Amino acid sequence: MVKITNSSVSKKHISDQWTATENDKCYYTVTVANNTDHEIGGNDYTISVKELWDEWTDGWEDGSSKDSIRPKSASKILTGKPIPANWTVNYAWERTFEGTHHSGSTNYRLQSTLNYTPNHTISSLYDFTGNEYEEYLTTKNK
Repeated sequence: MVKITNSSVSKKHISDQWTATENDKCYYTVTVANNTDHEIGGNDYTISVKELWDEWTDGWEDGSSKDSIRPKSASKILTGKPIPANWTVNYAWERTFEGTHHSGSTNYRLQSTLNYTPNHTISSLYDFTGNEYEEYLTTKNK
């Protein structure tokens, strides 16, 4: 079986300075496991990823005194890497956010979906001769 075993976000802190703007990095990781006895080619799968976060302002920045939160997202497709038999591969990337005491980003999430379509056929995994039944009968009668 080929599956996503980890899809996580590690992060961060938002600036607590009244006037400073700081770069705020969010780190994303997706791990794909190959629990089969054969290598999975990089062309056999992709991973659809959606990064989700909320952008907020506390209302003092624009003088409205009204807090606001806007959901944001970004989507991407991760190209598959070859995965040896019974092994895992990791995908990692980061996104930079900017924030001040009055605005920033929060509530970081990650949704990822594995799109797996084996490019090999069953017959390429095994050496079929077409004589398996006859060989079985020969072995059975011994």
